[in-house]
Amino acid sequence: MDIIVYILIFLAGGFSGYLASYFKQKGINKALKEDNRELENQKKEIENYWAVKIEELKKSHNLDIEKRKYQYEDRRKVYSKFCSELDAYQSQGQTVLKEKSAPMIKKFFAAIENSKNEEEVKFSFSEYFEDMLLLCNDISASFVEIKNQTNHLRLVTSAETDALLDALVENMKSITDSSNEFIKYLATPGGMLDKEGQASLTNSLVVLGDENTAIRSALIKQMKAELNTI
Repeated sequence: MDIIVYILIFLAGGFSGYLASYFKQKGINKALKEDNRELENQKKEIENYWAVKIEELKKSHNLDIEKRKYQYEDRRKVYSKFCSELDAYQSQGQTVLKEKSAPMIKKFFAAIENSKNEEEVKFSFSEYFEDMLLLCNDISASFVEIKNQTNHLRLVTSAETDALLDALVENMKSITDSSNEFIKYLATPGGMLDKEGQASLTNSLVVLGDENTAIRSALIKQMKAELNTI
């Protein structure tokens, strides 16, 4: 009888130990599940957070790209327009000197040859001088216009480009003054016959023209460099 009692007590003790171990393990498993659930929630929160951040970065990056594209295109148009206007200005100067002044001189000499008296000679000379002064006004007006265009250009240029624009404006001012001096000299009786003086003034214009070409090349190079940095 005692043996049976001991056996029952042993079994009861073992069973209760098993139950205690079972419930303890079950508690641990529940805690692990809760920890896993918490970790999973944290993982989702982190993923959502970075998904939002990445999307914001993408939008910001795309906006930055669009902004740069707009700045590039806008500045390219400004530079291109200025270069076209500069070409037109120089072409106009060449037209004035070569295509307008020469016919005026030819017309003047023809009028002198056909003059019948001193009054007609004076009238022809006066008319010729006025025509040459009008050419000077055209050249000066063209210079003012292109100078104003450089001021518009300065709104989007760097300090380096501004310095080149200053040099360009100074050079064009010298060309304008020399061209006007040449035209006014040709409007005098002595100037029309002074081949040596004409050659000297022409050489001065050639030197200024070479300087203008060098400045323009440096300016265009600088403009291209600025476009590449946008």
